[in-house]
Amino acid sequence: MGIRCFVALELPDDLKRNIHDQTAELRAISRSVKWVSQQNLHITLKFLGDTDEAMLGGIEAALKQAAGSHKQFSISFEGLGAFPNLKRPRVFWIGERGAEPLVRLQKDVEASLAALGFEPEERAFRPHLTIGRAKDIRPIEARKLADYMEKSPPAQYGEMVVSGICLMRSDLRPQGPIYTRLVSSQLAQ
Repeated sequence: MGIRCFVALELPDDLKRNIHDQTAELRAISRSVKWVSQQNLHITLKFLGDTDEAMLGGIEAALKQAAGSHKQFSISFEGLGAFPNLKRPRVFWIGERGAEPLVRLQKDVEASLAALGFEPEERAFRPHLTIGRAKDIRPIEARKLADYMEKSPPAQYGEMVVSGICLMRSDLRPQGPIYTRLVSSQLAQ
């Protein structure tokens, strides 16, 4: 039996709190959207899915190698958007500025895990922080959310130093997922 895993950047608590506070009005517009809880805010670099526990040692080694070949860097969080677009939103996100080093890091994480047999993602990595997901959003709510995001001035949510990547465990529960850090791999100083 495996465990559900993903590779992520964890956000500092003060940044999570600031993002949560600044998106309160947006979250209040729609109850159809499953908003990410404050404690679960993170940036996914690679979703691994159901993973055999026997592979964890190899994954840890691969992540250490990928992380160790990159120096620490800063990213800032600003602006709101939706995938695939504001008219048909499925994923609500906050953008990142200064993300070129993050793109390179993600590419190396992807390559190191592909060597272990994990399928590479076909879509290009687009750095973002997911704040909500919508499956069946009512058109009136989608319009209200789009109006809010289009009319609001671009918000500055804060910044962080990326100093490491984490292998996370995801336990799905009726009240929402619970994420647990399994391994942390540090970037070079």
